[in-house]
Amino acid sequence: MSKTTKKKHVTQEAIESDFIPKNGQFIAKVITARGNNLHEVESQYESESILVSMPLKFRKTIWIKRDNFVMCDPIDEGTKVRGEICACLLDDHIRYLKKLSLWPQKFDNTGSKQATEDSKFYLSADIPLPSSSESSQSEDENEDQSEITTEFKVMNLNRVVPEETHSSSESETEEACS
Repeated sequence: MSKTTKKKHVTQEAIESDFIPKNGQFIAKVITARGNNLHEVESQYESESILVSMPLKFRKTIWIKRDNFVMCDPIDEGTKVRGEICACLLDDHIRYLKKLSLWPQKFDNTGSKQATEDSKFYLSADIPLPSSSESSQSEDENEDQSEITTEFKVMNLNRVVPEETHSSSESETEEACS
């Protein structure tokens, strides 16, 4: 089997399969990547973090980042590495597990709390959202009005824009130049 065919099957399995924990498998939240395909995770059963390894079939095909959820098989013989990742859980998988009441209560509030914090700062607060009365106006009036007023802007989360503060030093330099 060629590399591209293998990647295609692995990604298709990761997206389309419904993962249900079986025979001692546990759900874990990724804390950090330790390197050499080792990840530090917080298990649903243990309060301390443990190391899990990524199997060969996922390497260079599926990337895991911090705060993702994975399903792991326990490894009994190791002291440092105590599990192996068997599935990377996507949002659809998490919803499915919550629907079946198989999602651990330990992780129940972590995803929703982070999502609300991100969405809270996603829209710029200084520019108001369009009101419902504007949506009922005709298209011609909306086009004219959109040229005059600024519409709400979406803030780029990857770049922090420093807040502009007007101080008295700026006004002093303007007076000195005049």
